[in-house]
Amino acid sequence: KRGAQLVSVDCSAKAVAYATAFANEENLCIEHFVRNSNDLFDIESEQFDLVLCSMMLMDCEDFEGTLREAVRVLKPNGRLFASVLHPCFDGNHESGIGRQGIGVDRQVVVMNYFEPKEWESPLWGGTIPVIWRHRTMEEYVKAFLKAGLTIVDLNEPRPTEEQAQMSVAMAWLRKIPLFLYWELKKKQKLSGFSDRPGVVRPAASHCTVGGRELSLAALASYLPHANGSLPAILKNKPPYVLRRTEV
Repeated sequence: KRGAQLVSVDCSAKAVAYATAFANEENLCIEHFVRNSNDLFDIESEQFDLVLCSMMLMDCEDFEGTLREAVRVLKPNGRLFASVLHPCFDGNHESGIGRQGIGVDRQVVVMNYFEPKEWESPLWGGTIPVIWRHRTMEEYVKAFLKAGLTIVDLNEPRPTEEQAQMSVAMAWLRKIPLFLYWELKKKQKLSGFSDRPGVVRPAASHCTVGGRELSLAALASYLPHANGSLPAILKNKPPYVLRRTEV
């Protein structure tokens, strides 16, 4: 409605059909795809400013593959916004991270933060078992970094006092965060460097290191002393930081 160009993706054809019908009713121009999150085929790379993953990263089977595809379709410096169940306060209620007590004084009981990773149980109020997965904070952060994302912001949302009056469940969230919101940014590749560690390609002739302008040839001279690893150069010669310069 505000003029953004939107694309929606879901693995469920029924969910996509519902979203398509709703968009048509609202006269919204949205392109819809039935895809697994780890294989967004026919969707071009580096075309989106934003990718939104709403309450799904904790459920997808191929977590790293899903992140790779999200990063692939993002433009450089594009943002990924993701919401998940808080890994510190929710898990398997039987043997992982459960509950004790009732009402607004209900407590979180951590029996095992790391296990189980996967189990089957009905949704709240349901009868049909579905697959649940638990990922730790460490697993989220390492997967984000491995996929080429940097963490920009992190929020543990709390209801307002007015919202807490709506129900006991909402009031409980004033005390214990059940959700976690991530804001992530796709890293921009440095001009003049390849994706392989320690390999310099001639896309630019100079870069700035720690405030000093160096030719790539001069920078490459450090490589033998760092076992061919640019990260090792940065570690062994602080506080040098690489940044692109226009040439």
